[in-house]
Amino acid sequence: MGLDRSNVITELAPGGAAARSGLLRLGDWVLTLTLTLTLTLTLTLTLTLTLILTPILTLTLTLTLTLTLILTLILTLTLT
Repeated sequence: MGLDRSNVITELAPGGAAARSGLLRLGDWVLTLTLTLTLTLTLTLTLTLTLILTPILTLTLTLTLTLTLILTLILTLTLT
């Protein structure tokens, strides 16, 4: 399939899928719209444990867990 600078179909391969389907014809204008959505979620959990071992000795333990989830959705719409 050939397109000119304006995305107008200038040629179709004889016997090719586009020609056989009949959905595309010479002179059709092809418009493609691509939408990309990205969602990033970050969850941080911090757990602190403090142990008083003696009046002058304290032990503190801290655990931090970070989870990052990235979701990407790509939608492509082609109009002819």
